[in-house]
Amino acid sequence: MYTIDIPIEPKLFWGLFYLFCLGLAVVFVYGLLSIPQHSGEDPLDRLKSKFGASSIHDGLFLCAMLLWMAISLSLTCGLLAMIWELIWYSAPATRGDYTDLRFALLRLTALTATLGAVIVLPLSLIRLKLNNEQTKTATESHITDRINKAIEGLGADKTVKLNGNEWTEPNLEVRIGALHSLNRISEDSKRDQRAIENIIIDYVLGCASIAIPSLVSSQKPIQRLRRDVEIALNSTSNRNKDSLSGKPLEELFFRDFRGLTITNQRVVSIAFDSALLNTANFCKSRFHGCTLSYVNLRAVNLSDVLFSNSSFDKCAFRRIKFSKKSKFANCEFHECAIRETKIPSKLLTQAQISSFFGDQTVELPEGICSPAHWPNFDLGDAHYYTEWLKWCDDPENYTPPVQQDDQTSEAAE
Repeated sequence: MYTIDIPIEPKLFWGLFYLFCLGLAVVFVYGLLSIPQHSGEDPLDRLKSKFGASSIHDGLFLCAMLLWMAISLSLTCGLLAMIWELIWYSAPATRGDYTDLRFALLRLTALTATLGAVIVLPLSLIRLKLNNEQTKTATESHITDRINKAIEGLGADKTVKLNGNEWTEPNLEVRIGALHSLNRISEDSKRDQRAIENIIIDYVLGCASIAIPSLVSSQKPIQRLRRDVEIALNSTSNRNKDSLSGKPLEELFFRDFRGLTITNQRVVSIAFDSALLNTANFCKSRFHGCTLSYVNLRAVNLSDVLFSNSSFDKCAFRRIKFSKKSKFANCEFHECAIRETKIPSKLLTQAQISSFFGDQTVELPEGICSPAHWPNFDLGDAHYYTEWLKWCDDPENYTPPVQQDDQTSEAAE
């Protein structure tokens, strides 16, 4: 018989051997769990979900699980061996025997405590996962209750008695408090932001055109927009400002204010950011210090409207209804688009028209010429939008397209 001597210490050898066996066990268990199941659910993912470790890598989770199994098995075997040793332990006769017995009992206690902690570890993880789920459910339920209570506040009314008359009108104090509550909930719960924004948008659409009798003054023909509606408009705009930076038009979320009616009112410092204002009615209203960014205005009634000290950035005007009294005073336009619209005289200057992208469908007043970057024919809906984006990307070097018939005739000549 031959004997092979390995130049490695026994402790190091057995340590490497156990690590090798652990690696083989990881590969074996991973291969076993990777076998397709009829239910279509990965057993490993199901096991990770039970322990609340879904975000941990599969290999790392398997190593931790097998290491736990190895430690548990080693401690169990050591505890059983210790108990067996104590069962057959002879009665101590000397002081040294008493010392050995005390140390044996201490080892037994330590092994028992350690084994208990190791075995309880996965149970503690499962309990922690269940507690987290219960906490999450309770938090969501609390947020739902807060939203429902705030919605009730949006419909609050009060009874007003004045000069022997009595009527019911909106309670602005309660409604403004409900709007601030919804804004706070939106900051606390990101997943409810879109739903809360839709609630506020519906509130604006339903209340913007309704005047409050006790606040209407006969001495002022144009009343200021209701305070609660102003807060609602600005709150949705503030949440949308971060989504505008660095994103192309086609990736933006547009707030749906279609059909919004604000007539014969004064609107001050309101931001309409990434909003759909199709078929809106702003007749005889006054807008001061407002900003409109990425706004779609289609078939909007701007008759007798005054915009003063306002800015328009990448807004799309189409089929706008202007009147001779419509006016833009000290307004700035940046990379806007206009189509199928008749522009009254003295509404826009030549410099302001040059800040727009248009085509042949725009009817310009006398004395205003089509800018050089405007195509001299009707682009159509799809091509118009594409050419507008090209012009916005590089206004200085943009070349307008040439009509196909013109290209054919030039080639023939």
